[in-house]
Amino acid sequence: MSRSCFYFAYLNSPEWKVKAFCHMRSVDFRCEVCFYERATGVHHASYDRLGEETASDLIAVCRWCHRKLHRLPPVAANDNQLELPFAKTG
Repeated sequence: MSRSCFYFAYLNSPEWKVKAFCHMRSVDFRCEVCFYERATGVHHASYDRLGEETASDLIAVCRWCHRKLHRLPPVAANDNQLELPFAKTG
C-alpha cells in the first residue's frame, strides 16, 4: 500500500477518529492556531510517527486555520514537517 493510500485509510479509521477526538477534547475543542474558533479537526504537525502520533505531532484546528496550514510550504530540511506560524502549546 502506498503512503498516500495508507494515510487516507488511516484518516478514516476508528483509531484515528478516537485519537483526533481525544486530542480536541484535551484542548477543550479550541483551535490551537487562532485560539478563538472551535476546533473541528486535527492537523498533523509532523508525519514522522504517522499512526503512532504523540500529542506534539497533532494540532487541533478550526476549518479556517486548517486551510491556512495546508497552504504553507514544507520546511526545506524536513519535508515531513510543516513550518508553523505559531508556538505549539502543551
